[in-house]
Amino acid sequence: MKKEGIVVFNDDFWRQTNEKRQQALPNNSRVLQNKRARLFIAAMRLRKVFICEARVPISNAWEFFAHQDKLVFAEDTLVLTAGFQIMQLLIPVMSTTLASVGRMFANFGENTIDNVYIDESGQATPASAVGIAWRAKHLVAIGDPAQIEPVVTTNEATLRTIARDFKVSEQYLLPTTSVQQLANQGSIYGMHRSNHTWVGIPLWVHRRCDSPMFEIANEISYENKMVQGKPTKLSQVERSRWINSKGKATNQQFVPENVTALARIMKKRRDEGKSLDQMFVISPFRAVVNGITNKLPKEFNDGAISKKWLQEHVGTVHRFQGKEADVVFLIIGTDQDTDGGADWAFSKPNLLNVAVTRARHDFYLIGDYHRLKSKPYAEVAARELPLLDN
Repeated sequence: MKKEGIVVFNDDFWRQTNEKRQQALPNNSRVLQNKRARLFIAAMRLRKVFICEARVPISNAWEFFAHQDKLVFAEDTLVLTAGFQIMQLLIPVMSTTLASVGRMFANFGENTIDNVYIDESGQATPASAVGIAWRAKHLVAIGDPAQIEPVVTTNEATLRTIARDFKVSEQYLLPTTSVQQLANQGSIYGMHRSNHTWVGIPLWVHRRCDSPMFEIANEISYENKMVQGKPTKLSQVERSRWINSKGKATNQQFVPENVTALARIMKKRRDEGKSLDQMFVISPFRAVVNGITNKLPKEFNDGAISKKWLQEHVGTVHRFQGKEADVVFLIIGTDQDTDGGADWAFSKPNLLNVAVTRARHDFYLIGDYHRLKSKPYAEVAARELPLLDN
């Protein structure tokens, strides 16, 4: 077994530290992995030959699916379902948004889609996913309740009224309820957090962020239970900073001095060889994003900041969940007169958690250090990030 690198559930396995256990893959081996990979390649070759010989029925199935709005007879839905299964020989995985499910699968009934995976399900409301859940034979919700919560514009009182009138449990309609939370409740495997909430099948090994981003997120959102699966070099730790920058907010939470500090660090990193394409600039506030978009190109004054770059690399925290970059800048904005905005941004750990875990290597928090360092959760960032006065 040692020769093949097999990890087995024996006494030696359980005597290891939690970190080593979490990173192990029991009942597996290099030999088995190699054979599994060879089997997959052989299966793909067989599928390729089959597809080449079945061009006509696959093409017909695609046409039927693409024009399902023109179905006439009741039995056409059965043909549509069979055609969809044929299509999956060519395209085994299809992606769509929850908003498009009703149109894309309009003629699909209950239990007609074999496997459905809802990514970022911590942001999805139960109402938005009920259609695809009804059509699914098996459903897996993948997400993180400790990151961005669902965005619901309907007020809570109205949602409670709807729940009462239609005799629906309020837990399915409350603004903070997500598909991920409901999936957690249905999972028989998991753990209780310190606040007594149940987390289904937590994945503890983190492989994206270097230190100190890992430590910040681990403390504010995961009760220090995450395991670092990515070794960090000391030189990488020394690059992340809290940039102390303050000034007067000129438009809601936007502070122009923050962009001046941002541009200086961005230019420095670019001169060191880091591409601007590997940088994200994010903020909790739309007003700050708009201010950055207007001022940053002027600070560079060399054409490096294009409109396309701004569209793809500058935005609110909500927009960047699920994405990652080598270098991430979090611009808090706000001043003494708009300190309520900062209180909102740090009222829960979610926004800071999402922001800090977008960064693979370097994270810069730009804002008024002496005012923000005592805010909930920001105090952890203040402890972990070396201070650099602007």
